[in-house]
Amino acid sequence: MSKLNLKNCIITLSGILTLFIHSACTSQNPGYIGRQFQTLTAHYNIYFNAKEAFSQSETKIKETNVENYTQLLEVYPVPTEKTASEQTTNLNEVIKRANTIALEKSASTWVDDAYLLLAKAEYYKGNFFNAAEYFDYVSLNYTGKKEANNRLEALICNAKTNMAIQRQPEADSLLNLASQIVTKSKMHQSILNATLAQAAVNNNDDKTAIKYLKQAIKLSKNKFDTIRWTFILAQLEENVGLNNDAFAHYTRVVKSNASFELSFIANLYRIKVKEAQKGENFDKIATLKKLIKDDKNFEYIDQIYYQIAMAYLQTGKLDLALQNFKKSVDTNPGSEQQKGLSSLKLAEINFDSLKNYVKAQVYYDSTLQFLPKDYIGYELVEKKAKNLQYLADRMQIVDKTDTLLALAALPDSVRTKKINAMIALKIKAVREKDSLSNVQLLPSSNAFDNKTKSNGVFYFNNSSATSQGINEFTNRWGKRKLTDNWRLSAVAENSVALANNILDPDAPTEITQSVKNNNPDSLKANYLRDVPLLPADKEKANIKVLTALYEIANFYKDVLNDEKAAIKVFEEVLKRYPQTNFSASIYYQLYRLYTPTDNAKAEEYKKLLLEKYPLTDFAKAIIDPDFGKTKELRLAALNTYYETVYDLYTQNKYTDVISKIAAADSIFKVDSTNLLPPKFAYINALATGYTQNINPFLTQLENITKTYTSDSTITPTVLKQIIYIKQNKTIFDNRTFALVALPLEDGNLPVQQRYVSPKVVKYNYERDIQPAPVISKAIDHDKNDKKRKVSITNQITTNPKDEVTNPANLPGAKPVQPNDAKKPETLKPAIIKFEDWVRQKQAIVINVLDRSLNIAKSFAGVSKYFLTKFGAESTTIVIKEFDKGSKLIIVKGEFYSKERTKVVLDNFKEKINEYIVMPAYKYNTFIISDDNLKLISSQNGLDQYLKYLKEAK
Repeated sequence: MSKLNLKNCIITLSGILTLFIHSACTSQNPGYIGRQFQTLTAHYNIYFNAKEAFSQSETKIKETNVENYTQLLEVYPVPTEKTASEQTTNLNEVIKRANTIALEKSASTWVDDAYLLLAKAEYYKGNFFNAAEYFDYVSLNYTGKKEANNRLEALICNAKTNMAIQRQPEADSLLNLASQIVTKSKMHQSILNATLAQAAVNNNDDKTAIKYLKQAIKLSKNKFDTIRWTFILAQLEENVGLNNDAFAHYTRVVKSNASFELSFIANLYRIKVKEAQKGENFDKIATLKKLIKDDKNFEYIDQIYYQIAMAYLQTGKLDLALQNFKKSVDTNPGSEQQKGLSSLKLAEINFDSLKNYVKAQVYYDSTLQFLPKDYIGYELVEKKAKNLQYLADRMQIVDKTDTLLALAALPDSVRTKKINAMIALKIKAVREKDSLSNVQLLPSSNAFDNKTKSNGVFYFNNSSATSQGINEFTNRWGKRKLTDNWRLSAVAENSVALANNILDPDAPTEITQSVKNNNPDSLKANYLRDVPLLPADKEKANIKVLTALYEIANFYKDVLNDEKAAIKVFEEVLKRYPQTNFSASIYYQLYRLYTPTDNAKAEEYKKLLLEKYPLTDFAKAIIDPDFGKTKELRLAALNTYYETVYDLYTQNKYTDVISKIAAADSIFKVDSTNLLPPKFAYINALATGYTQNINPFLTQLENITKTYTSDSTITPTVLKQIIYIKQNKTIFDNRTFALVALPLEDGNLPVQQRYVSPKVVKYNYERDIQPAPVISKAIDHDKNDKKRKVSITNQITTNPKDEVTNPANLPGAKPVQPNDAKKPETLKPAIIKFEDWVRQKQAIVINVLDRSLNIAKSFAGVSKYFLTKFGAESTTIVIKEFDKGSKLIIVKGEFYSKERTKVVLDNFKEKINEYIVMPAYKYNTFIISDDNLKLISSQNGLDQYLKYLKEAK
């Protein structure tokens, strides 16, 4: 062949090869060779590197997971945004690469692997709805024999995903389907059995979980999983009483190459199980104390003290248990989680056994400082802490006010000496504490400095120096979580200081500062200012004590169910204040509290109630067992009548309102013991204000304050309104009608004066009939005032900030209802108020109208478009689902205005058919601000927003 012909052949072959490569890379329907070429490039150019990157991230996320060994470990720890935060960039790169295969190498055999990798990456980022969509896509679309392993893994991982979002029934269904797929892969059968074990745990079936977990361990070739699952197996066996098996499996973990922490915890649990096996012949506490002496366990001493405390607690040695729980909290270094768990035990002991609720509140507060919010039971702890704070606050009021009353009862010279002594004691205590801290610090501090300098060691790399710093901080400030604004938690310590009676912890800031500055004169001035020397001040102080004690007693009875404590406080109130507006209620409560245990005492209080307060509802309730039902029926009718009146008011039918209210008294014989009469009077006054001038309106308001002096809902508001009217009398005098009609929502009205709800909570004579305290016989420590009788009226103080500046907007020109009288949330969904936030960060939403559609391919396309155009660092794309209705694809990025976001969306719409593979009638798109997006938590919220958009056009 001539050189010319050879050259032409080469050129021709090169052209053919170029055309082949081009067609193989770009054709949507390539031939065999094209498919093989796509498979080759997809695997080695893209998938291999993406898989390696994912494996690295997966390993690092598992390593950074923090375990809570006091609870049953999860077979597969659920990833969180926090655990994945350091791997987000790497996982985004995995998603980008896998997306390329899914969308551009559709003819290759690696598409199912790509979608599976996409799903795993989204799962480890904590985007569970995204992951579920991809897992669904793989399991539904790749059902061949060659794809069985990927389909099985997709079903298993999708079950884990559904468990992560609390959809256990869906997870069980997926696992049932996965169990029907037979493959030869031991790895996949292992993870299937492990996931079935977790599902059994979630369904409270520990015995079945043990069966599956044993099979998972037998099939597993992953050493990390095998050791971890063996520990969980031992936990499960311990739960069901298989102590011999649990001991054997804990021992296997101890003797394995497990991490030191897991090995240490397994050893602790092994000691616990051994005690259960051998009973009294095994000294668990002595064994645990030996662990403290081992230097290897230095970082885990707090956990050892916890276990020692638990051992003492089980044997009933409460004092020793408390000591060791405190040591666990005080140990430095120590884990915050363990400090939280030990604080929780201290709180529970003080709450349940010692009935020291003030200390319990302090320890509950510490628990909240240390435990993470995802800790199981965190919400219950938070609730108890808040409840006990209510109790602690009232105890502080009693202690503080009693101290001030005691000082007021002393002669001037004695009072001054007493205050001086209190101040001197406090200043001495502060000085001794500071002096002790300095003595402890100086010698060791120099030693650490010299050691650090000579060794050239950075301070924070020197464990001894940092430990000394921690001790100094603790001496000065107490235990604090490593967080911003740590001083705020000092509130809790006030309760402890109060219990020790060192100095009033509720004192003004200037007192605290004066103590710090050792300024006795300033301290004395502050004390003298608060001492109630005048009769009226003493009266107010006694009422504070009375009200606080009464609330404490009811709290013991109703919230803590501590009947003995409730009886004690109720009787203390009667002893200190024999005749008050609370007396009838207290006699009734004591009658009911004593009835089950001491019939004689119950009869005594019943007799006192019937003799002294025969006309009260409490007496009637004893005489007539059906009294409460009868009164409740009567009040229910009155409630309905009030709602009718209120509806007329909202329709501006003020004349009808006035006539209806005029008939109310004769129809129902309204008495002054329930909540409705002041409401009727108030709505009547408002109707008068809209139909007459200022004088009759003002007269009716003033009558309310005189008639309903003890009312705590209407009267305070009316008093503020009267002040406002008098301050703006000229403006009101010039009006034809006192009130000007206003929109229902007036942003200028103070929050506490806005209308809440017309509904009235059902009548309860034990709760609602509690008038404000009136002390008929004052307990006064001043001998000259012993015989004086006291009558109390509400003292209303107004805050200038609460006053309304616009005279047209009279404060509270709408009926005010009790906060606890809210309308039940059953009939209509709440109306959401959306705002047109033009200059706020916006999101683009693709609203898929049929939730049953799998949108994995469309989601991949949307991700490719926006991540390529705007970058993964500044763009997030997530799926959001509701129980019924739509499925949303939400795109967030650097879209800082509505106009800018509209341009982005319009550009996307031009190519939307390339990326979204579903008919146009099955979805729509819209823009929404961040704040508005937060308001949409259900399909109803979405429907309201779409309606809002339609009306805005």
